[in-house]
Amino acid sequence: AGIVVIKTLFFSGRGDARVINVAQCVGKICTEEFVQSLGTDYTVSIVETYENSIEKGFIISQSPSAGEERRIAGSQTVHLVLTVSRGPEQTVLKNYMMFDAREAEIELRKAGFGVEIKEQNHDTIPDGRVISTYPIAGVTVDIGEIITLYVSTGEDVKYSYMPECTGKTQEDAYARLLTANIGIGVVTYVN
Repeated sequence: AGIVVIKTLFFSGRGDARVINVAQCVGKICTEEFVQSLGTDYTVSIVETYENSIEKGFIISQSPSAGEERRIAGSQTVHLVLTVSRGPEQTVLKNYMMFDAREAEIELRKAGFGVEIKEQNHDTIPDGRVISTYPIAGVTVDIGEIITLYVSTGEDVKYSYMPECTGKTQEDAYARLLTANIGIGVVTYVN
């Protein structure tokens, strides 16, 4: 057995075996120059993935890990797999105007967005319907971004107390109605 081991190491071309400490790549920008700077001891495979919190081009992980020892001989190389961020996944924001606010919120959350709801009065859009979004419909947004839904609470209804106008002159009744922010409707004269 000893003769076979010695023969294999020294006479089969494996006597030039050397130990490689795997390079630290995580956190660096993956460029062609960077891959070439690793040298001929490495064969590099790149896997891209979307990552909301890491900018495009940065190396997220590597296999084997940095600092691990690998023994190579002759023309062998260390196969290094680098996982590189593609940045946040993006999509074009759909138009949610006139959608039911609850349905729009559910759809956005399923798509991976955060949702913030702000209520506003609107004279023509019914209560509970989406008036608009921020960012606006049709723009490219990052998955995970917070989308603000402006939701209608219906018309801005203001209440006023009806002043007593019975027995008053026409000018006095008009003045009381205008002071109470009540519009003058149809005036009917009775003999």
